[in-house]
Amino acid sequence: MAPSSYYAAKTRAPSARTVRDEELIPQLVELWETNYRVYGVRKL
Repeated sequence: MAPSSYYAAKTRAPSARTVRDEELIPQLVELWETNYRVYGVRKL
């Protein structure tokens, strides 16, 4: 990776997908723990 590409990516604002994932992760962890940690990725 070129240095200019690295620094451009590093300073870029987070994408909409990243922002949404950050909102959902705590809810998914809570759901996973509520169901005895047996649910996998597809079920969550």
